[in-house]
This record gives sequence, structure tokens and C-alpha cells, in this order.
Amino acid sequence: MDPSRRTILRSGALGVGLAVAGCLDASPTGSNPGDGDDEDDPSDGDGTNSTNGTDDSNHDDTGSSPEITAVETIALEPRTDEPLWAADGVGTVALLTDPDVLERLDAVATNRTAETVDPFLEETDFETEVLVLLESGGPTICHDSIEIDDVRFDAQESAITATAKVVDSSDGGCGEALAYPSSLTRVSFDGDGVWLHNAVVTLTDGWGNTETVEAAHERVIDPVGLEGGVEPDGDPATIPKPLECSDDDFQRLSSAQSVRWGDADAFAMRVDSLEVARGESVSITMRNLTSVEQGTGNDRKFSLEVQTEAGWQEVRGHRSEHGIGYTDEGIIHRPGEGFDWEIELTEAAVQELYSGLEVCPGLPAGRYRFVYWPLDLAVAFDVLE
Repeated sequence: MDPSRRTILRSGALGVGLAVAGCLDASPTGSNPGDGDDEDDPSDGDGTNSTNGTDDSNHDDTGSSPEITAVETIALEPRTDEPLWAADGVGTVALLTDPDVLERLDAVATNRTAETVDPFLEETDFETEVLVLLESGGPTICHDSIEIDDVRFDAQESAITATAKVVDSSDGGCGEALAYPSSLTRVSFDGDGVWLHNAVVTLTDGWGNTETVEAAHERVIDPVGLEGGVEPDGDPATIPKPLECSDDDFQRLSSAQSVRWGDADAFAMRVDSLEVARGESVSITMRNLTSVEQGTGNDRKFSLEVQTEAGWQEVRGHRSEHGIGYTDEGIIHRPGEGFDWEIELTEAAVQELYSGLEVCPGLPAGRYRFVYWPLDLAVAFDVLE
């Protein structure tokens, strides 16, 4: 991934030179990356906790909180087909930090994007501005717009807050026919480096019902449509004996205690092939499914494990009495983006994935799983002889 202004957050907060997080693990039995005193312990699943190097405060590169300098709203044409959210609440909100996300939002129909959204987007600078998309409903076709007020920036919550209500534009006499109006609000800030986690709106629909709706972790990408698989069907054809290394100084990394297969709250992981021959390569991808940027640790925080008669075992370990340390970095993933791993299934190639780790005794045939342990997110594939 090419570095950008949002790739590594707040270098000052990470320490000079991105030093090794915490102390090197001095455990005599070895440790899984993320175990022990390393500050890069696995996060709570959404990739935004401060322990992996991201900064929960929303401020620009000077350290001061940004201020809102302008707010502008346009109305989108109401639709009459019932949206997915209608059965659960008064409406929906999405926080957009990337123009490409609009194409994936259910509230922005394709047949009106070019006419109503494109000109607005062309004037939006996503370095210093974000968009808030709102959709709600009303009992008549005259409930055709949403009025948004009191737009503010909550620095403590790293969120935009606002109040909004569905407006009846007529003087009466509209027939009863459900309408679902939506609006797009551009919020401008003074300076770049805006890092927002959420948009929280007190929303009143056309029937007078009021609820607080949030954009946090709203998925705009359906993981069903992602290329690749999650894990093979059924039991593995081969289950090797427990991995044992003849070198007594070798300390095997521990395996993940529990995993989530394929999907987490904000991310999804896929592998391009569920069955490969030893010596071939597999490609593994992890993608941000939400409408906002999400943070994780770096891409080396993974385990490569094989299912043996003793359970899942990491194929790698080390000979250092101090263990293995990982840098405390915060990596930002724009909507639809994430990590890509290419793993050649040979001992030499796997050892090159992280300096200081070795493979012992080798890579037996069997079922393997790849676990990105800051999110406990995993995929599996079978390795053949």
C-alpha cells in the first residue's frame, strides 16, 4: 500500500521512528503476536481501538481539533420503493469520506446519481470535507425533503452530530402514498487530516417519530459479492501429527484461541483458492466494508496455522529468548480497501514473511488457516502433497 496522509496516523503519537511496541516478550515459552505485554493486543473487532496505534481523537496534523467552516445540503429525489431500513426505524445515515462509496449506497439510486449527486461531488474536497447522507420516510408524496439543522463536531466522540426532520412541502391535499426522501450534506472543516468515526443524527420522520440514528460501521459493501472463499466444506482429507521441532531452542508461536470466519463488523477476508498444492501460492484479501475509513494494526500481525491431531498449530516460531516484537502502527483503510497478502507455500517463502521467524519442522499437507489476529479474522484452505 502506498503511504498517504491517512496511512500512518499521528506519527508523534506513535513514538519516534515507530519504535517496537512495548517490550520484547521475554516469555520462555514464546508468544503469539499480540500476547503478553505487546501494546498491539487484538482489538475489539472494529479495528478502531487505540491499542493498535490509531488515535481516537479527531484532530488535524497540528494537534488542534478541526472546526466546521461550512455546511451545505442538497435534496435527492424521493423514492417510493421501500428501503431495507424501513422495517426497523425512522431512517438511516451514512458518513462518507470517499466519493466511490456513493455508488454502493442503497439510498442513492443509479438513475438519479448523475443529475443530483455528481455536480455536488465535483465540488467536494474529501481532504477537508465529508458528506452525510440521510434518508427517512413520510406518509405522502409531499414529504419530499429532509431539513437538517444544528450540525456540530463532537471532538470527544470524533463524530458529526445534527438534528433532522422530514418536511412536507405542500399546503395539504397530497394523497397517501409512502415517500422516502433523502438529503446529502457537505460538512467543511478548517484544514486537512479530518478523521471521523461516526455521524449521529436525531431524526424525525414524516409521522413525527424521533430516534437517534448512527452511521458507525454501516456496511455499504455486501460481503456476499466479494471474490474468493472463506473455508473448504467438510473435514480435511489429511490431518497431520502434532508439529514437533527437533531443536529444543525453537519456541513455537501460539495459535489463535478463537476466530471469526470471513466476516467481522467492519471487515471481510477472502482467499482466492480453497485448495492448493504445496509450492503454489494463495492470495488473501481483507477489505473495509463500511462507508467510512477504518483503522487496524499493520499487515504482519497474522498467524499461519495448520490443523493437526493436537489442534491448530502455528507453523512458525523463533529462537530468541526475548520473543518477537511488532511495531505499533495505525493503518487506515478507505472504504473498499484493505490488505493483500500473497503467500507462497514453501518453507523458505513463509520464513521471509517476518524476519526472525522460522518454520519447523516444515509445511505438512493438510488444512491451513490464516488469521489476522488484531481482528480474529480468518480464512482456511487445504494444502495438497
